[in-house]
Amino acid sequence: MIVVNKIIAKMLKQDQEERDPGKGNWDEKFWKKLNERDRKRRAKVKKIISEGSLTEGIDFYGAAMIFQHGETTSDYKMARDLAKQAMEMGLDKAKWLYAATTDRYLVSKGKKQKFGTQFQENNSGDWVIAMGIDSKTTQADRDKLNVPNPKIKAKELNSNNF
Repeated sequence: MIVVNKIIAKMLKQDQEERDPGKGNWDEKFWKKLNERDRKRRAKVKKIISEGSLTEGIDFYGAAMIFQHGETTSDYKMARDLAKQAMEMGLDKAKWLYAATTDRYLVSKGKKQKFGTQFQENNSGDWVIAMGIDSKTTQADRDKLNVPNPKIKAKELNSNNF
C-alpha cells in the first residue's frame, strides 16, 4: 500500500522535525500546540489501523513512533504493540523502539522499566533513569534490542555528549 507508506512517512517526518532541539522555544505554549498536532496524528493513524491498511514493517514502526509521543498509558501500549509487530516483521530499527515503548508503558503505570531507556531530569538538573530498572534484565537482553547500557547513557546525557 504505497499511499499508506507515504502518509505514515509524512506524519513521522513531521513528528520528528517538530522535536528538533534547535527549533523554537520549548515553553508551555509550544508543548500545548505540539500535543494538539500529536493528537491529530494519532487520530489519523488510528483510522489507518482500523482500516487494516498497515501492512509493512516500516509503517508499523512509523505508527509506533507517533504513538510513543502519546499522553496516556493506552497510547504507550499501542506504541509497544505496533513496534513489536514491526520488529517481528524483521525491521531491525524497531528493536530499540520496542524496548523504549515497553519502558514508557511501564513507567506510565508507575512500574520499573525493563530495559532502561526512559530518563527524566531530577531537581538538580541531572538526567536519571525514570522509576528504576528491573534487576532481572541483563545487558545481554538489552543488546538483543540494540539498547545501550543505561548507566553509560545517563553519563552521556549529563555530559551533553548526545
